[in-house]
Amino acid sequence: MATADLRIFLDTARGVAREAGALIRAAFDGRSHAIDFKETNAADLVTQTDRAVEDLCLRRLAEAFPEHAFIGEETTSAAAPAARTALGDRPTWIIDPVDGTMNFCHGFPFTAVSIGLCIGRRPVVGVVFNPILDQLFHAAEGLGAFVETPAGTQALPLSPAAVPPTLTTALLATEYGAGKEPHVLEPKIATIRRIVTRPVAGRGIRSVGSAALSMCLVAEGSVDAYYEAGIHAWDVCAGIVIVREAGGVAVNWTPPAGAAAVADEPIDVMARSVLCVRGVKGAATGSQAAAQAALVGQLRALIDPIDYPHD
Repeated sequence: MATADLRIFLDTARGVAREAGALIRAAFDGRSHAIDFKETNAADLVTQTDRAVEDLCLRRLAEAFPEHAFIGEETTSAAAPAARTALGDRPTWIIDPVDGTMNFCHGFPFTAVSIGLCIGRRPVVGVVFNPILDQLFHAAEGLGAFVETPAGTQALPLSPAAVPPTLTTALLATEYGAGKEPHVLEPKIATIRRIVTRPVAGRGIRSVGSAALSMCLVAEGSVDAYYEAGIHAWDVCAGIVIVREAGGVAVNWTPPAGAAAVADEPIDVMARSVLCVRGVKGAATGSQAAAQAALVGQLRALIDPIDYPHD
């Protein structure tokens, strides 16, 4: 994909995210939304704002790129399986209109619109906008990752601290997720227990309530690593690009056969799992890559696998 095309896609997505963010911020400030439960999961909320934001994003992107395909969380969830858009080689926009809907409903200011683009099934453009904190994270393959705030635009990552080579002193992010069935929840809780007790000293775990924003925290360097299962493509597509362009690693829980190195592993956005490790401000080094690979390996060894169906 030509750099000029990626810039067009990225700039368009940034504009759409800003416009969508205005809807989210207005509803957040006025609490002008009604809440429904998704039929498939009584713990998963959807609001009028989710629907309005997704409709706006899909319309704006379809006007700009009518030849592209589109996958949105709300339209996909509402459609019959046979009517859902499949991810193929065609350029496909993948959208989460309000990532962190529970946060949004309660006034917790970690909620965002997430807009990603896959080409040939590979994430190449990512935009995540938190309109409550006015932080717009964006990246395109080969063009770097950035965050825009009222103070200006900064390249990611922001942290000059070295990536810890061990989980002992790492700060991690994860979620237990919407699914509360024992075969889903119990392995996640067991994994958390294992991570915070082996070894005991030093590490912490945080739950932000938004996969996209958790990945942006990894990209900026505020969190060393993030892992989650049960997520969908719209949760992680944009964040994958932002993490990778910020010098980080973004992979699935299970390595693909024949992968030579963690940094070179392809990621399947439909595989329902993600594992990210941050980069370091400045030029990449061999020690940084080794520390990233070490954290990925340690987390993979501690995680209880969960057999989610492929999207």
